[in-house]
Amino acid sequence: MDMMADQSPLVPSNPADALVKAPGVAKGLAGVTILLYAMGQLIPGLESVLAIKATNTYGAHSYIWNVFTAGFFNNSIVLALVMAIAFLVMGRFLVPAWGSIELLRFMFFANLFTGIIIFFSQIIYYMCTFNYKYLEAPISGGWPLLAAFLVTIKQRLPDEMLAVNGQPLGALCARDLPAILVLVAAGLSFFGV
Repeated sequence: MDMMADQSPLVPSNPADALVKAPGVAKGLAGVTILLYAMGQLIPGLESVLAIKATNTYGAHSYIWNVFTAGFFNNSIVLALVMAIAFLVMGRFLVPAWGSIELLRFMFFANLFTGIIIFFSQIIYYMCTFNYKYLEAPISGGWPLLAAFLVTIKQRLPDEMLAVNGQPLGALCARDLPAILVLVAAGLSFFGV
């Protein structure tokens, strides 16, 4: 699909349309993400309840819901805003094709499997090093959901050219988005962000 066409399926011609024309489920998910960020700033102990900590997920606490909430809980305003925008854009893109229920089902399973993998990774790291900090480290953020969304774009619109203000970004297209996300995440983690 040519980006120079009048309308991109992902990027609205007017950025305000992303909010106005987003489906209700997308607005709700964006709102939950921002609300959880704000609550995390106001209630400092909330991270240990909503983020994945292996010691809280099983045993005496059994906060099993953190397997689902960790993908929505962000302790960075930048990531919270990126996730909210991603929900609005992807909602406009996926709800007409999939429907609201299918989008929620997709996010449920993406969060579930990511949470389970993170939980077992924490336990495996502990078993290999006997360093208790791996069991106590709270892990949260929307990176896995963002990656899942980018893979859906890659599958549905692989040849969609990436553009900013209507100008193409070289030869970059939608199939390059997951690799770009990995590079950005690695770069940000290198700088401690």
